[in-house]
Amino acid sequence: MLTLLLQRLAAGIRQAVSNVDRARSRRALSGILMFDDHLLRDIGLTRADVIDCLSTPLDGDPADFLEARRRRNALAADRAASSGQRLAA
Repeated sequence: MLTLLLQRLAAGIRQAVSNVDRARSRRALSGILMFDDHLLRDIGLTRADVIDCLSTPLDGDPADFLEARRRRNALAADRAASSGQRLAA
């Protein structure tokens, strides 16, 4: 009985720490909105990417979302370049 209680307590603490980490990440990433559009493009993002990242569910990691979006943007740019097209700025 005590073991089960301690396991549940430990799980609750892990969840709380995880929530705090995600909140810190979200706060840090919100600073990226201060970057101008050219700088965002240089790092492979758009302003909409950052806004979408900050709009993700609270139980998700916004940094993972933003990295996935950056990779998607890079892939789209590579495909456009190989076909001779230019992506909209």
